[in-house]
Order: sequence, then structure tokens, then C-alpha cells
Amino acid sequence: MCKKISNTIDKNTLECTFQATFRYGSLYRKQSVIDGGVECSLSIITQENPSKISFAIWGLLPSTYQDEWSYFQSVYDTLNCTVEELNSTPFFDTCLDNQRCLVLVSGFFIYHLKNGVLYPYYVYHDEGLPISLGGVYTQLDDGFLTVALIMKESDAVIREIQNIENTMPLIIEQKDRSNWLNNTTSTEQIQNQLVSKQDHHLKAHPVAREFFKNNITYDTILEPMDYKNIPKV
Repeated sequence: MCKKISNTIDKNTLECTFQATFRYGSLYRKQSVIDGGVECSLSIITQENPSKISFAIWGLLPSTYQDEWSYFQSVYDTLNCTVEELNSTPFFDTCLDNQRCLVLVSGFFIYHLKNGVLYPYYVYHDEGLPISLGGVYTQLDDGFLTVALIMKESDAVIREIQNIENTMPLIIEQKDRSNWLNNTTSTEQIQNQLVSKQDHHLKAHPVAREFFKNNITYDTILEPMDYKNIPKV
């Protein structure tokens, strides 16, 4: 599961990288840690409007949902999903066909368990470039968007570190972004994207364990920590 991500990329860099402009740029804020455990918004580019960067509530909701975000998430965690979960859930079974999106981040977090102690790692592009994660979205009756990250089997640097589970967010490389957002992309092409093995040019390092404490963030929280006897990549 991926329940925390990071977005420390400035607004202009995101717009230049993805050739899209923010719908409400004045609302954009860089955040070292975005915690999906509380209601929050992510920056996304939708299949419907690929020239705009929109904000979406993290945690996929049915399009007709009218109740509190927290109520739904307490019984059905939709921060992340697999393709199998999407296809087997009546509320979301068409999302992969026509409601795909890119989720714009600077990185995400994975974990390593050693001698009963959990260590968080920050995963990011080795040149500090923005990363686009594959997601699906819905639009509620009031116009708000909601989003879930699509998970896939771990590969690359993730597999070397993560020893609690074997999944990671789907990363959409630059050469594949237009296809991911294209309405004419076939189901077969999407399925191939989900299982493809690529070099995503990722790096990862452990960060301070204060990361686990609610409401504790500071400017250097993403800086590397030198813990003993855990993986270094």
C-alpha cells in the first residue's frame, strides 16, 4: 500500500514538464509529506482534460457518493487499488477504460522491517525530476474529483528494500504518458503497461523515523539518515 507521497516540485516546473497548466494555480502548495490518512488533495492530469492540472481528493469515491470522505475510507480504503480490484467493484469497473489520470509527485515512500523496527525510505527520480504515477479518478455530483493510485508488482529498487509487501505505485514514463491519457488506447495496451518492466531511474534512501509521527513534518524530513544494517541503494 502507498499511503504517503511527496510533492516538492515547484508549480512552473510541473507545468513545463507535463505541458499543462493548473486550473487553480494559486491553491498549489509544495508538501514534503502528503498523508492519505487524512483528507487531502493531489495534483492530477485527467484523461478528459489532458491540458490542465486539477486537484483531486485522494481516495476514490463512487461518482454518486454524497456522504463524508472519512466514512467511506473507514470501511473501504481506496487510496490505492489494483486492476483486479477495479474490475471487480461495480462502482469503479469502468474507470480504467475512460477515467485514467496521471498523479504528479516528486516521490513516494516504502518501508523496510529489520529486527522488529520499521524504517521509512523516500523513493525519487535519480535526477530529481517529477514522477507521474498511474491513477484512476471519478467526478462527484458536486464537481469534485477523487483519485486512487494504481498498484503493481514491485520491481527495480523497490524490490531491494521493501520486505513487507511486494507492490509499488504504477509509474508512467514520459514516453507513455500520452497513451495513458488517450481515449483511443486499447485495453491490451493498458494491460501491457501494467505488467511492463522498465528502468524508472529511481533512487531511495532512509529518512527520519519521525516520519511516522502524526503532524510532524519539517524542512529536512526527506534528508538521508544513516541507519546501520539496512539496505542502501
